[in-house]
Amino acid sequence: MAILPVRIYGDAVLREITTPVQNIDETINALATNMFATQAAQRGIGLAAPQVGLRLRMFTADTTELVKDGGKYVFINPEIIDTAGSAVYEEGCLSFPGVYFDVRRPKKAGIRYYDLNGSEHELETDGVLARIILHEYDHLDGRLYIDTLDDAGKEKVEESLRERGLFPARS
Repeated sequence: MAILPVRIYGDAVLREITTPVQNIDETINALATNMFATQAAQRGIGLAAPQVGLRLRMFTADTTELVKDGGKYVFINPEIIDTAGSAVYEEGCLSFPGVYFDVRRPKKAGIRYYDLNGSEHELETDGVLARIILHEYDHLDGRLYIDTLDDAGKEKVEESLRERGLFPARS
């Protein structure tokens, strides 16, 4: 098990569209194990492959500490099949350390995905797991939660990261 370096906002890989996982094998199983270790070390609840520098359609989610009957999930080649409702909730992101702001997302999400055994599943969920799924799914298409902000909000986030040496200074 290894802790992987998390890519920070400004890294080009975070804006790239990912490609499907071709083979669910030992390499993908090890990646999932390392992603769970990385998100736990960073105190995160979700992590997408681009955040660790890989252009793969895969993400992990861990709700064990958040909700009764929570669990650990690996979503491989996911596809959002349904959303409903709307809710605003404060979000953070491991690629934006220490930055939190309110984001409006659908309240419910339906997703089709493969697990580590190569089995296909469909899951309808709401609450925190739906939010994690939608946040991490966005990463797979190069979208970031900062994209929900206006220009002034984006500048405020970038300045916060700049002050901590986590974002390039203006030239």
